[in-house]
Amino acid sequence: MNWKPASVTFMLPEDLIHTIDSLALATGKDRTTVVLQALRQTFGLQDNQLFLTAGIDKANVEIEYRNKISALETRMNDLERKVAILNQQLAEISQPKLIDENSFQNITAIGEHLLHLLTQPTLNVQQVKEDTPQISNFQSAHDVLPSQYIQLDNFLSQAEEDRLLDYVTYHESNFLPTSTSSKDTDYRRSLVLHSFPEFSQLITERIKTILSFICNKLDILPFNISAIEAQLTAHNDGNYYKIHNDNGSPDTANREFTYVYYFYREPKPFSGGELRIYDSKIENNFYIAASSFKTVEPRNNSIVFFRSRCLHEVLPVSCPSKSFTNSRFTINGWVRH
Repeated sequence: MNWKPASVTFMLPEDLIHTIDSLALATGKDRTTVVLQALRQTFGLQDNQLFLTAGIDKANVEIEYRNKISALETRMNDLERKVAILNQQLAEISQPKLIDENSFQNITAIGEHLLHLLTQPTLNVQQVKEDTPQISNFQSAHDVLPSQYIQLDNFLSQAEEDRLLDYVTYHESNFLPTSTSSKDTDYRRSLVLHSFPEFSQLITERIKTILSFICNKLDILPFNISAIEAQLTAHNDGNYYKIHNDNGSPDTANREFTYVYYFYREPKPFSGGELRIYDSKIENNFYIAASSFKTVEPRNNSIVFFRSRCLHEVLPVSCPSKSFTNSRFTINGWVRH
């Protein structure tokens, strides 16, 4: 009989090779013997089925041995076929053609953001507080449209925030007094830097990665971004911004939501400066502030998102040192459809 068993090469894990060596050393046998004994136990073979002895018909042993090898190969082929089918199914599921282009881009963006989160401190999400609205005697509960916001902690890495703090200190002389479209000098007091490309791009790109998440939390239908605006603001002692909204004029009407990223030196060198977001009522087709509101603490390295139509204000800041470097800093802006 000229039949010859097939030769099979296995790539064994390092820990398995170490185990085989240990068994060989402990039993005084060579590695081949140790492996053969393991094969006998696995396939139910007796010693005389691997090593022919007198009185055993060699042809019968070879036939039985070949049948066992053939059965093993059949099982291996079946497993390979099943793996190939599973791989094909996974490939089909992952094809972007099964979802629309915008959804696929959002999934990709979320994946990129998750990668960022895995390499940065934990990102904490604070949902809208379920405060009991304070309602005046002239206002019924069903007239009030509750404001919504979401606040995310650890939005930038510590290294990114440190660089940002150094950046504002270096560019202190470039900050200018803020103003409003009405030119009211008593309505807003703070300093602003309009051009800071390195960090404005960092913030806006990071916002893009979680756009679908923010829209979902704020009950905003998905939309295509036309622009993301950004400005860098410093509030020092006595600074504030009175009640206003961010899309109440023709040139700002397409602002969907507002964001405010807070950063400052630790320990916190100021007090106050909370963001107060008012619930809304509709009168004469305009959103106006209700008497109820939610107050957002300006936590360091956190970012807040809310609808641009909501009226809001920045409460006065108290900074005893009056030093610019001790200001309540923000990168704030708007996402336009």
